[in-house]
Amino acid sequence: MNLGRWHQVDKVLEAALEREPGERAAFLDQACAGDEALRQEVEELLKAHEQAGSFLSPPTLEATTQETAKMDAQSLLAWIPTEGSLPNAGGGRTPPIAS
Repeated sequence: MNLGRWHQVDKVLEAALEREPGERAAFLDQACAGDEALRQEVEELLKAHEQAGSFLSPPTLEATTQETAKMDAQSLLAWIPTEGSLPNAGGGRTPPIAS
């Protein structure tokens, strides 16, 4: 598929996703204007989008906040690397950390 065709498919797909599922067939009749290959491509992408469900949707702020609230301070800070755990990007020796 060339770039121009992809832009056409993308434009129709985005417009179709803005409509309720029950309105999409009538919209595609008009938007594709008899271009069956365009309609088929958009319908396949719509089907894939529906099957993906919320898999590709970002989590809501509420869900993220609830998950963060479940974590204690130690687990929140555990991902921060300490000075001694950083790789030596300079090529020289890393001095030991004083205890």
